[in-house]
Amino acid sequence: VDFVDDLEDMTGDRDRKAAVLRRILKQACVVVKPQEVRRARAKAKKKGSARLPVTKAEMATLSYRMERDKQGMGLLEPLILDPNIEDISCSGTGPIFIEHKIFKSMKSTVGFDTAAELDTFVIQLSEKIGRPVTYRQPIVDATLLDGSRINLVYGEDVSKRGSNFTIRKFSAEPLSMIQLVEFGGLTYEMAAYLSLAMAYGMNCFISGETASGKTTLLNAVTVFLHPSSKIVSIEDTPELQVPHPNWIREVVRGATGDD
Repeated sequence: VDFVDDLEDMTGDRDRKAAVLRRILKQACVVVKPQEVRRARAKAKKKGSARLPVTKAEMATLSYRMERDKQGMGLLEPLILDPNIEDISCSGTGPIFIEHKIFKSMKSTVGFDTAAELDTFVIQLSEKIGRPVTYRQPIVDATLLDGSRINLVYGEDVSKRGSNFTIRKFSAEPLSMIQLVEFGGLTYEMAAYLSLAMAYGMNCFISGETASGKTTLLNAVTVFLHPSSKIVSIEDTPELQVPHPNWIREVVRGATGDD
């Protein structure tokens, strides 16, 4: 069965893409009663029918799996959709580890049994986000469609345990300066000093180790800038969320060719 034309129509929003996938599935399968499945499949095989007889439950499962794998993040989709999960880490074959807002570090029931399965997933995931990994470029930093940051490592050339990946979930609403103070990240005096520094155009440096809250603080500090200010940001991976309308958001371009 040829669905090339239908797949080429997969443009637009998520709902439209899901509708296209469901239409393809209905053309490829036909729903029959559970007690008639075996006989219907034997009959379809004998006649060379292009439509596969399935039960209603199997149809629902196929629909979910198709949308999950073709539109979403595959087996990671439940973890991506959970708003309480902050980080998703796969260190190699075996279970995937997560960082939960309430339960902290946890081992999930999702994982990869073989290195080949993990390699295939990493390749498909990198192609889906438009930054394919290769043996020449086995490490990729990119951003998912929802803004989450992802780091992909492919193969055993640069990783002793083989392919791995880490996803830092994107927060739709950044923390405010008041929230950072209430969480103990800094004092009201420190926040006031930063507001004065922004108001008087002073140069500031925000530095720290990985996952120390640099982007979180920078997002909170930008509200101290004048609403009509022109802001230009240049990021390796886009993470900033500036509330100002006059904001030019630029991204560093990687090396091309043999450079």
